[in-house]
Amino acid sequence: MISHLLKKIFIYFLIMLVVVLNHIPMHYTLDILYPNLLFLIVFFFELSEGEKLSKLFLIFCGLLNDYLESSLIGLTSLQLIILSSLMSKNMKALEEQKFGITWAAFTVLIFIVYALKIIILSIFYKTSLFSVRLLLELCLTITFYPPAHFALTKMFYFRRKYNAR
Repeated sequence: MISHLLKKIFIYFLIMLVVVLNHIPMHYTLDILYPNLLFLIVFFFELSEGEKLSKLFLIFCGLLNDYLESSLIGLTSLQLIILSSLMSKNMKALEEQKFGITWAAFTVLIFIVYALKIIILSIFYKTSLFSVRLLLELCLTITFYPPAHFALTKMFYFRRKYNAR
């Protein structure tokens, strides 16, 4: 019971750490492109832990992320809630699948979340906000999922077992 509680606290701490670290000012002027680690971690823990992350916590993290990013308040919260809800609906189907299918599911869900972001921002700002930078971030997030998944799997022991293929 206590180890389960400590694991939950660590997971929530890790998600908050990612939100805060994404917005630490850098000492150089280059605008570096990086994968969306928040979506990677939420997907992984929704898939691997078998227990849903708290929706209230995801809303809080999303609001904090939007505030730190000076973005449309509530957009990241909406994206995280949709990602979490779609994961909870498809959890049983992904439980004993090979990694390739899990990665394909991640790709589809991330496309849905990013498409939602583009649509909402385009409506809010009354102009098309599709950009190459957003497309590159999407591709980088999808490409970075396998190493992040296996690194997190090695860090935590979960019930989930993957087939070799």
